[in-house]
Amino acid sequence: MAQTFLETWARFSQNARLRWRWLGYGLTLLAFVYLAIILVYSGYQVRQLRWQDFWRPASLALALYLLSLLLQLFVWARLLSFHRKVGWRDVAIYSRVLVMRRLPGGVWHWVGRTAFYTGETELTGRVILLANFLEWVLLLLVAAGIALYSWVDLPIVFRWAGGMALCLAALALTIAWQPISRPTWLKAIDGGSWIAVYLLVWVLGGIILYRFAQAAGGTLDLLGGIWVWALSGGSSLLFIIIPAGLGIREITLTWLLSPFLSPANALLIAILIRLAFTLADLIWGSLGLALSRRPALLAEKADPIQESPGAPKG
Repeated sequence: MAQTFLETWARFSQNARLRWRWLGYGLTLLAFVYLAIILVYSGYQVRQLRWQDFWRPASLALALYLLSLLLQLFVWARLLSFHRKVGWRDVAIYSRVLVMRRLPGGVWHWVGRTAFYTGETELTGRVILLANFLEWVLLLLVAAGIALYSWVDLPIVFRWAGGMALCLAALALTIAWQPISRPTWLKAIDGGSWIAVYLLVWVLGGIILYRFAQAAGGTLDLLGGIWVWALSGGSSLLFIIIPAGLGIREITLTWLLSPFLSPANALLIAILIRLAFTLADLIWGSLGLALSRRPALLAEKADPIQESPGAPKG
């Protein structure tokens, strides 16, 4: 019986990476089809739009969204650098997984990452799942901190104290993620840079929202745009089993924008932002898919972007 069990386990281990890899390919194909449906549906919704009023903020949204993705890729690479040498394979996987974020059931984003990393690298699924969860919690805590600090109706003391407490909680998690052998001050500096990056990511989203609101003739200012974006984005993160593309962010944005815009314009902006981000995910996801098909860049000995010497394997 023991021999039979060992033989079965050996066959399972031998084929596990292949199964994970094919799962990743299947999710990628499904995600591209789903994104195409979203683009067609969103385009139908705004077919009567005066595009000349919104092409500038839409172009800015594509550029800032790309910058936001690059910043988030930096943090993701740092999270994994303590478990593996980070290289171009990680860039390709990150880009491919972008298209899965809007699949029905937001956890497919996590499943896709786990499938690709388990099928193509030496990392275990446990490490990737923990990194996914940490990334999600950090984004949520930073968004909550920004929303609390930007809430002008609260006394400044509560805004400062609450925002700082949430960011410190995020910093504590980044320190706990890093190896015990690293000096605490170095872990704090490294983790603090991740928090700063996520702060900038939410600010970039607020700038995008502000520019769209200005194009629609709204009274939303920049600080208000950052507050609305952080609050709506943080709220959508709470519903991880539901993708933002199915209306969570649109509903929240429309409600939060109602004091600054007419309901029709608020809904229009929410749809336009979804359309711009979906198009961006499709563009950058396609780029990642093309990159993944270049074996020279994905070879095990490819030049790394960054590495953590002596880092333990996952």
